[in-house]
Amino acid sequence: MLKAAGGGCVLFNSSVAGGPTVLKSGSLYAMSKAALNQLAKYLACEWAPDKIRVLSVAPWYTATPLAAQVLANKTFEEEVLSHTPMGRIADPEEVARVMSFLLSPAASYLTGATIPVDGGYSCLGLF
Repeated sequence: MLKAAGGGCVLFNSSVAGGPTVLKSGSLYAMSKAALNQLAKYLACEWAPDKIRVLSVAPWYTATPLAAQVLANKTFEEEVLSHTPMGRIADPEEVARVMSFLLSPAASYLTGATIPVDGGYSCLGLF
């Protein structure tokens, strides 16, 4: 990336478990994702002079084989959906499109951010 004319971008695949809210993912998983989000901020500052951007994407439940195992519990799936303003699980392509955008020249002035791809989960609060 140092040799690339336009620099580059490091993109971390994080999770909404990294905060700022708490969910039932387990403390070690949440801690690792929070650390990843903070690392993106630090590296963004350290590497900006070298034209390297650093970002993190924080998805909520996405229709993957791993999520399907957890969401097979219909009571838990209903709880997840009740905390998701858009009322549905993300398609993997929806997360991938955000990642593609962040890696593209269209996002050339973004760095150090964690972008939630969560159907509104992270902003719901007590609505």
